[in-house]
Amino acid sequence: MSPSQTSPVTSTRLDRTLTDLHVDFRPSSTDDAVFTSLEQNAFYSWDLSHPDFFRIRAHWRGEAPDEDSRTELELVAAKINPVEFSPKLFIVPLADDEGYQLVAETALITADGVSDEQLTGFITRSVASIAEVLHALERQLPDMVTWDVDAPHEEDR
Repeated sequence: MSPSQTSPVTSTRLDRTLTDLHVDFRPSSTDDAVFTSLEQNAFYSWDLSHPDFFRIRAHWRGEAPDEDSRTELELVAAKINPVEFSPKLFIVPLADDEGYQLVAETALITADGVSDEQLTGFITRSVASIAEVLHALERQLPDMVTWDVDAPHEEDR
């Protein structure tokens, strides 16, 4: 593909791009084209389930275990969101309803396709901006961090 030629973002294309970027990831086992990876300080999902958007979501390694810490996390996110173009931060309940987690999201409109350079640039800039924001969050809320970046993870044991 020439540098200015655009094409749809497919799971095959995303697989190739993430591989070229040396991202350790797992393709989805379903047809919704959600790839997952564990990077630095977050669990990432690479979402192609909507035909017009490519979303990158990072679930931070920190947790707010109760309503007071959720409020604290929301206040920090509310200070970051107005000054950061990307990512946008929001709070979600944990799957077990035992607390809350911060999610950072970036999105790329893909309705008319994107070039290889646009796709690669979006991924690298998104991961960099998400990591920067999450590192700042960790400096402000170190007691909420629940797993060590260098520790082995459950799926690696």
